[in-house]
Amino acid sequence: MELVLVGLSHKTCSVETREAFSISPERKRLLLKAMLSGGLAAEELVWVSTCNRVDLYAVGKKKDCEASLIGFLSDPSQYDANKQGGGHLYSKTGKEALDHLLNVACGLDSMVVGENEILGQLKDSYYGAKTAGVTGRLTNMLFQRAIGVGKHVRANTKISQGGRSVAFVAVQYAGRIFGDLDKAKVLLLGAGEMAEAAALAFSEKKAAITVINRTLANGQELAAKFSAQCLPWEKLDEALTGADVVLVSTSAKEPVLTKDMMSKVMSLRHGNPVFLVDISVPRNIQPEAGQLSNVYLYNIDDLERIVAENLAQLSDEINKARGIIETKGAEMWDKFNHDSSVDPADFKVPLVIGTRGSRLALVQTDIICGLVRKEGVAIDQKIIKTSGDIFLDDSVEKLIAKDGKGLFVKEIERDLIDGGSRLAMHSLKDLPGELAEGLMVASFLKREDPRDALVTRGGAKLADLPPNPRIATGSLRRRYQIAKLRPDAVFAPLRGNMDTRLAKLDRGDCDAIVVACAAFKRLGLEKRISQVFTADEVVPAPGQGVIVVEAVASDQPVMRLARRLDHARTRICAEAERLFLAEMGGGCATPLGAHAEITDEGLLFRVFWSSPDGKKRLSLDTYIDCAKLSESITDLVAKIKQLV
Repeated sequence: MELVLVGLSHKTCSVETREAFSISPERKRLLLKAMLSGGLAAEELVWVSTCNRVDLYAVGKKKDCEASLIGFLSDPSQYDANKQGGGHLYSKTGKEALDHLLNVACGLDSMVVGENEILGQLKDSYYGAKTAGVTGRLTNMLFQRAIGVGKHVRANTKISQGGRSVAFVAVQYAGRIFGDLDKAKVLLLGAGEMAEAAALAFSEKKAAITVINRTLANGQELAAKFSAQCLPWEKLDEALTGADVVLVSTSAKEPVLTKDMMSKVMSLRHGNPVFLVDISVPRNIQPEAGQLSNVYLYNIDDLERIVAENLAQLSDEINKARGIIETKGAEMWDKFNHDSSVDPADFKVPLVIGTRGSRLALVQTDIICGLVRKEGVAIDQKIIKTSGDIFLDDSVEKLIAKDGKGLFVKEIERDLIDGGSRLAMHSLKDLPGELAEGLMVASFLKREDPRDALVTRGGAKLADLPPNPRIATGSLRRRYQIAKLRPDAVFAPLRGNMDTRLAKLDRGDCDAIVVACAAFKRLGLEKRISQVFTADEVVPAPGQGVIVVEAVASDQPVMRLARRLDHARTRICAEAERLFLAEMGGGCATPLGAHAEITDEGLLFRVFWSSPDGKKRLSLDTYIDCAKLSESITDLVAKIKQLV
């Protein structure tokens, strides 16, 4: 896996092209859909869309990921035929992509070198991707550190001296056009960061400022900071009639000033000129407005001349910043390579992985062993019997009462701690909320289908089973949820390996059994599945469908190896589910379902809870902020505990 960047910027294309490719909310959904469906060939993703650039950073296999990102940005179906991005795109990978990110964070790649806004925009972009659940170990580390380097450069050089920003340069430009701004009436459309920076620069020039914003409260807040006037949006025509300079910086996706609007305004100005400065992307002033007599329209690309003059004054500071970037970039890349690389020489004898001895456990362990061997490391399996394997005649509830939580892991964890093995394979749903001291989940393999399934002898679905069907399952979670779908169902306990369970069904001991889809698929038994329950019908167990590798946290060679097996999006979902399990205090026999799914709308989190006797039940779904996972889960659990 490699860091891949594809993008375009003010250096490669005009503002007209940049606005065509900006990441609007709708395009963000398209981008996320493409990623989640595999269309981007990316495991991690961060998008950066500002007035000066559209950059897509991804982690994936270089060739496939790069081609997919270029394809997404160049797709003519998303744009006018004349605005295809292919000729404007740049592509970088590995250390070169990291260097680009650092230059962006430090303001060296900005139109206004040293501008401060880009650091906030980069942070917002990163947290937007993290909230959506599409960042991972590499993007988290690189973006967090890049933001830190951006702060370090600004603190240790004079590159941002004087509050440098696009808005600052726009005000300089307005001063050259109009002359003494202390005699000017300035109208600001917008109340965001760029508008605030412009208000500061205009106030320093003693200009008379009026602020108009669609959300009046935000406009009033900005105006109050600079003792400016604030008008409601309905007064826009009136304000335009009296303004000398109009600076527009809004997040509108369509022009807020059109040619027709300005034509009406100009008829009331008695020939007085007006200077319009549009620093928005997409542009907020219709370009045709500049064709009107006495209307002088300038956009962000027209600022280049002042930018070039300012650049000459910063050459020494730019060189200092580049030196910092070179040093910090090398440190970051070396650390990443060290933390993620595997040296087979670190493993002088074959690794040993502990596992249960069931057919399913061995198939799942084979998956891990295959991935480890691809890293050039030899590995052997060690079968360990657990309490859940030994006491097959007891119910899960009885075993928990006798032996506590972690029926299928305690003995395997003990062997890890004692040094008999260095890795352990588990089905995540079998892990209790808390692991043994000194151990951690080192990697989450890519999730298999997490849903539950019904298996019948003749392929009948749940609704087609005879009255009072006998359904075998050892899970109260499944029992209580399926009872909602078939209230007449009669439930029987079910334990043992998959062969034992199928034999019970085939003998006629029951009409149906309920199993995990993932288990049947891994065993090659998917043809026996009669019906797959949606996650809304039967909320899966926390961690269902996920294979994890457990290891001793201090065993660094093993931890580095395990990171190579980790699947970023599975980790996010699994960690959310396990946080929920721990907060709820649940174990493998608790009637508790939790299923996290990353969608183009965010992390969808489904919950099922029941009291052990089934008398109290609750089902709900909500969206979780992945950037604040722990707090979001804590708040959700508090809400559930209030409801039940």
